Amino acid sequence: MHTSLLPGLSHSDILLRLRRDLGHHYLPVLQLRRNGSVQNLKSPTSVFSIEGKAKKNDTRPAVTNANLCLAQSLLQLVSVNEWSLRMWDASGKIPDGIRTGASEARGRPSLCRSSRIQLEGGLASQLQVHGEDILEVARRLDLDLNRVEVKGGDDEPAASATIRGKYCLVTLRRGNVKGFLAGGASLEVLESLAHSHANTYATCIPDTCTPDILKSSVQEARRGEGIEVAVHCDEVYEEPTTSRSFTKLDLTFCILAGLLVAVGGIASYIDEARRQREEEEEDMGASGTRDAPSSKGEALLQCFNAAHNTRRLFSVDNNEPDSFSVLHGLKVWSMIWVIYGHRYMLMLTTVENSEDILQHRTEAKFWLASNAFPSVDTFFFVSAFLIAVFFPRLCSSRRFLFVPYVMTRYLRLIPTLGFAMLFCTTVLRFLSSEPIWVSHFEASYGTVCRNNWWTNLLLINNFFDAKEMCMGQSWSLAVEWQLYLITPLVLLPIYRRRATGEHSARGRVLGPLGVMVAFSALVPTYVIYSKNLPPTGAFGGSTITETFYNLYYIMPWCRAGPYALGLAAGVLYNSLRDKQFRVSQTTRILGWAASLTALTLVIVAPNWWKSSQHSMGIFGVSGRVWAALYAGVSKHLWALSLAFITIMVSKGHGGVVGRFLSLPVYRPLSRLSYCMSLVSLPLQTFAALRPNKMQYDSVMAAYLVVGDLIFSFVAAVLLCVFVEAPSSRLLSLAISGKMAKKSKEAKESSEKSKTSTEDPDSCSRDMETEKKSSVTSERSSTETLRCR
Repeated sequence: MHTSLLPGLSHSDILLRLRRDLGHHYLPVLQLRRNGSVQNLKSPTSVFSIEGKAKKNDTRPAVTNANLCLAQSLLQLVSVNEWSLRMWDASGKIPDGIRTGASEARGRPSLCRSSRIQLEGGLASQLQVHGEDILEVARRLDLDLNRVEVKGGDDEPAASATIRGKYCLVTLRRGNVKGFLAGGASLEVLESLAHSHANTYATCIPDTCTPDILKSSVQEARRGEGIEVAVHCDEVYEEPTTSRSFTKLDLTFCILAGLLVAVGGIASYIDEARRQREEEEEDMGASGTRDAPSSKGEALLQCFNAAHNTRRLFSVDNNEPDSFSVLHGLKVWSMIWVIYGHRYMLMLTTVENSEDILQHRTEAKFWLASNAFPSVDTFFFVSAFLIAVFFPRLCSSRRFLFVPYVMTRYLRLIPTLGFAMLFCTTVLRFLSSEPIWVSHFEASYGTVCRNNWWTNLLLINNFFDAKEMCMGQSWSLAVEWQLYLITPLVLLPIYRRRATGEHSARGRVLGPLGVMVAFSALVPTYVIYSKNLPPTGAFGGSTITETFYNLYYIMPWCRAGPYALGLAAGVLYNSLRDKQFRVSQTTRILGWAASLTALTLVIVAPNWWKSSQHSMGIFGVSGRVWAALYAGVSKHLWALSLAFITIMVSKGHGGVVGRFLSLPVYRPLSRLSYCMSLVSLPLQTFAALRPNKMQYDSVMAAYLVVGDLIFSFVAAVLLCVFVEAPSSRLLSLAISGKMAKKSKEAKESSEKSKTSTEDPDSCSRDMETEKKSSVTSERSSTETLRCR
């Protein structure tokens, strides 16, 4: 470091000396660079050209002009007055801890925006006062001052005498290994997800300058170094742009959201008024019961009843015919794990010391953060398990209706997904005007959602490049939907088999389901080995991580393992439903020990890959083989462990773990898992992209995760009460209406199924029991199936 920057100097001295050495990297003065001798500064009677005229009572020029920008930048570079030092102070400097990952210097946006000066005597007069300093800068930087024309006196426009700060972010990148910080300090780019975040520094320039002018000057400063430059400036003083102007789509979202809230409030008021009226009638001795809505219109309106939807959401009554409470606990903790993992992923690019996070990757207490990927497999397992358990009701007759099977689920998912996507595409960008947020929003939500929204609605977005995906977390919804489409091919042969003998029945079970399980193990193994990919996305540089996500992580054939074993667990559960289930204490202990050990190994095993990457490593297995084995086996081990836990708890052998996962408090939280999966990551991203970076430590990370959970919970409740619950109730109302028209057919079908001679395990088994529990089980199953 330069000796002039030693502690003990005044703030002004430090700022001035830093500016002298590095100022040309921040202000667009190198637009004046020339080859040859430097000319003397012309007299202040020279003409300074400005396009357009200033508006009345407006101190800014009607049209930003490069000449005015360069003149004001020269003055800012040499002035020792408070306004100039303030703008320089607002700019980002070389940060502390470069070797710990401090690759950004975001400065102070608010300090820059508040900087404003009315030059005494005008711009030309001030340039003349600082003429010697400007000439010294021109000689040192080889600037052609003849290109700056200034005229003072009565001919000088009033707009040129006003300087206001504009906050800009300059991003520099060179290749995939090295980058440059402000002022030329170099460092190795982190081999992590932070790889995608280039080195950035802030600068406070006169508001007459444009991003193009600044970019051109910075490119001149780094000429010959192979540096790629990108500039994003604050839009507070810019003319309305596509990213900040209020569009028809924004208006559409606001109207839709307003209508949903208004209708929900009106429905709640009408329902409450009816309840009070009925209570008054009861108090007066009137006979009768509380009636349901008297008309179809009122029934439709009550689907939007916000008060009723809220009570239903937070209900902890357990009316389920079978004990599936353990699934609620699994979903809740998996959702917490997802949010926890996303927070650490975002901190890699939003904290000053990201290298410290990477060092924690191999520490035991941070394994859950570095390998949160199995959390999504839990949702795949739970969804498949419940589908398999309740699938017999869909084939109560000889005819399986595929279209209703598909459309019912699709119509439950799409309204909530569409509303969340519309929010992310429209008003989300107005939450902040900071350049760091605006640029990231366009890359992650704005442009990609406007171009690729249709892939989300068709649930095929996982087949496109992950960087072009609107709402990147929605890939899991698409994968689950695609696996849901092929589920009848697996379950129909099982539940519809004829009573031709036990051996034949087993063959049908091991047929399509066995092929699905084997396929879901072999394909991931081949993909990881053939492409030489790491076991998880937490290892490797940006290019490897991108390949990992596109070819493995978001592909249905690579994520089918937990889903297939979830189907198998559901089939097994149905086969054990009416049978006595006795397990010895020794078997229970060994089973629980094996399951918990397998879950732990799935979480910690990727860390062993790092040590075996360049040698024979663990057990003499090379890193490439180790990664392939992990990809093929880990998801199945995870699902098998969850299957054991689910069946043991549901049969009353859960012990302490089962009681903990079955607590009633998990039920309302579990119903929010779908909505939380949609809203949590956008909110976390917004919270992460603040103007100023934070210093990472464990306590700060804990506070951030808790904050993420609270804000995601509130947003999920609103989305569930006003969007998901009304759309689900409307769909149920429509289905029940159709079923009423076909009541005769259903009754006849039921009678036939009772007299059927099929095997007791067939889909007609226990129809009376299924009929009695249909209302409560339908609510439990559909609410859980709406998870990702």
